[in-house]
Amino acid sequence: MSMTALQIVQQACLELGLPPPVALTATENETSNQMLGLLNAAGYDLISNYQWEEMNRTYKFEIGADPLKDTYDLPVDYNYFLDCTGWDRTNRWPLLGPTTQQEWQALIAAKVQAVSRTYWIIQNKKISFWPYPLYPVTADPVTPQGNRTIAISYSSLSWVENGLQPGQYLNMIINDSDKPVLSDWLLVKFLKVKMWNAKGFDTAPLVTEFKVLFDSLSGKSKGSRVLSLAPKTGTVFIGVQNVPEGNWIR
Repeated sequence: MSMTALQIVQQACLELGLPPPVALTATENETSNQMLGLLNAAGYDLISNYQWEEMNRTYKFEIGADPLKDTYDLPVDYNYFLDCTGWDRTNRWPLLGPTTQQEWQALIAAKVQAVSRTYWIIQNKKISFWPYPLYPVTADPVTPQGNRTIAISYSSLSWVENGLQPGQYLNMIINDSDKPVLSDWLLVKFLKVKMWNAKGFDTAPLVTEFKVLFDSLSGKSKGSRVLSLAPKTGTVFIGVQNVPEGNWIR
C-alpha cells in the first residue's frame, strides 16, 4: 500500500529524530511547511534526473484536420519525449526528428516539398510538423482528408496521484492524502537528505543511504534485454531479415 505525502514526511521525521507532523497543507507549522516544500522538490528532482518507467505516457493526437496548421500543443504534463518513439500511425512510418534548428530552417526555406515523411521540432513549448499543408498519402476511405494520427511516448511531470480524486495526477503535492507515483521509501531517503542539508548538518551518511536505494530501484525500473556480442542491424521494414524462407514461385 502506497504512503500518502503526510506519511512519507512523518516517516522521514521519525528517522531524523524529529516530531512527526499531524498535517502538511493545513498548518502554519514551519517545519511541516518546509518538509512539504522539500518533498515536492525531491519529487521533481527524481523525475528530472532519471527516466522512471512509472512516468512514461503516450501522446496520441490528430494532425492535418486544418491543412494549413503546422503547430500543436504539447501534453499538459509534458516533461520530455522519449527518443525514437514518434510514429505516424496512419501511414505506419516513424517520424523524422526532432530536427535541429539548422535543419528546421533549411526545411522551411526549401522551395520543393517533395517528401511524404513528417519532420518535427519543439519550439515555444509547442510541437511543429513539416511539410505542410498536409496532404493525404493513403487511400483509406475512413481517413479524413489530410488527417494523420501521431503517437509519441513521453515522460510525464505528474508524479503525484490526487488523494481526493483518485485517477487524477498532479505535478506537485497539494493535499496531505496525495500519493506519489514514485517509490515511497526513495522519497523518504531523499527527503532526509534535503532536510538535513537545509539545516546545515552533515548529510554524507544519508546521501550514501539514498544512493544505495536509488541504484537498486533504478536498476529494476526497466526490464533488461539480452545483449549479443555479435549484434545484427535490425529494421522495421519488410526485408530479408524478417521474411521467412520459402518458395514464393506461383
